[in-house]
Amino acid sequence: MEQAKIIEDFPRYDPILIAKLQSTLALEYFIQQQFEQSDAIYNELLAYPERLDALNKPGLFFNYLSNLVNLERYQAVIDFYQAQQAVWEQGTTALYRVHYFLCWAHMGLGNYEAAQDILLLQDLQNRPRYEEFYARTLLSMVYYHLGELIMAERETYNLMQNHRYKLSPEETHYEHLCHIHQFYVLMGQVPNQKRREKLEQLLLQIQTLFDEQQAAASP
Repeated sequence: MEQAKIIEDFPRYDPILIAKLQSTLALEYFIQQQFEQSDAIYNELLAYPERLDALNKPGLFFNYLSNLVNLERYQAVIDFYQAQQAVWEQGTTALYRVHYFLCWAHMGLGNYEAAQDILLLQDLQNRPRYEEFYARTLLSMVYYHLGELIMAERETYNLMQNHRYKLSPEETHYEHLCHIHQFYVLMGQVPNQKRREKLEQLLLQIQTLFDEQQAAASP
């Protein structure tokens, strides 16, 4: 990364090359969970919009929004989405995925009805299976926060059944889905010492899985 910064500051390099380098560097910082450093580079990139036309603009903007979500800058996610409407309208897949970031942002702000509305702007079933899987998992979380526990549990149960009978090819998030479903089931039980112990055990399992996945993602 230090070498990359030196190249970035060297005046004889083309501005487009510098923009591509910055984009790669910002993503590397994101992968290493150095979100503030990543955000600083994204802000430098966005300050020169004329350099962005040679880049994969939707991909770059997705990464930027993802970084903002990790920084819990939820209003910034919503503001940036609204400012870049023309980019999101380039294709339905782009629109689906930016809506996921918007959903996270609205949930982070406690606007659960708005989070539900943004997910349901397009039919959840009229999209690729892996997109449907992720969208309905998010929808289950929205239901939970709206106090609709039965609906939340039903969404995750149906997704697990789809996976079991190979109706969905989704593998990446399946283990996470199982933990989410288990949480909903436990929350539907009578509060007592046994339920508390099971919730603590579930939290430990989730934290262990998260740590393992982070270690595997690190260079």
